[in-house]
Amino acid sequence: MTGRRLIAVSLALAAIPAWAQSLPPTAQKSVAETMGHPSQVSIPNSVTFDFKSGITNRNYNVQVSLPDVPPPPEGYPVIYVMDGKAHFPVFAATVRRSMLQRDRIVVGVDYENRFYDLTPPSGQEASVDAMKMSYDQVGGADKFIEVMESEIKPRIEAMAKVNKKDQALFGQSLGGLFVLHTLLSRPELYNSFLSSSASIYWSHQWILKNEPSFREKVLSGKANPRIMIAVGDEERMPVNLSRDAAEFTSDLQNKAMILNNCELAKRLKMIPADPPYEVADCFVAQQVWHLYASLAAAGRAMEFLDAAPSRSPSRMSPQAAASASGVR
Repeated sequence: MTGRRLIAVSLALAAIPAWAQSLPPTAQKSVAETMGHPSQVSIPNSVTFDFKSGITNRNYNVQVSLPDVPPPPEGYPVIYVMDGKAHFPVFAATVRRSMLQRDRIVVGVDYENRFYDLTPPSGQEASVDAMKMSYDQVGGADKFIEVMESEIKPRIEAMAKVNKKDQALFGQSLGGLFVLHTLLSRPELYNSFLSSSASIYWSHQWILKNEPSFREKVLSGKANPRIMIAVGDEERMPVNLSRDAAEFTSDLQNKAMILNNCELAKRLKMIPADPPYEVADCFVAQQVWHLYASLAAAGRAMEFLDAAPSRSPSRMSPQAAASASGVR
């Protein structure tokens, strides 16, 4: 080993804590357990709270990232992010670095059982959707919509002045299913719906039963949402997992993730609304599998929110507008 390489290795080892250097190669405990599951790292300007719902009698965890700029005249815009423990940090960090979104509140939401809260009440056929779950473990999405409206949104509005006309909803996988179910059944609740890799296949595509009524709401002018639907291009291909390749390929074909999501985006875009409403072209993230598609979709979602009319610098607070224009 050359002197230069020896110095480099020595510096690398010096950067490793002593407790880590002393761990045997086959330690019985994880490094997190060895350190007592530390939680010293935090997200700036963020709070978290738990509550038990009076609607579902279930427990929920909510994480909130608060802007460090004063509110615009109409109040802070808000994005509600399903599966907060997975996606909240990404959106909180992205909003803090955004030139046009620094004044947006980010709210991450988690639940006891996402299969219950995020799936629509589609009947007992849902219990066999490859999950082998009983009927009472799924189908709580309508109740969860009410939890959001009656128990979570009021708590956020008690923290800060909120713009109720600039509310976005993001979800991935079952979270995307919930986003689309809310869109098709209650489009008045948010003005931007951001869906990533939605499990439209769930219970024989049950959520699409609400598509005709949604179309009528748009045509009659009762709904005018902004919609973004995203999916990963490798969600139609088998990956290197421990399942039988033929079985896995068949499973992917049955779920038809790209086809289901992009065809829905195409149909929604073709609704001849007057005034027109905005549906983005289906965003297919390249070389991305289902689990990671949300990262690409999060970036696309922020770009979609940036393009909203409400994001004009003239409608933002002076501090946020200065940030958007590059002024420091």
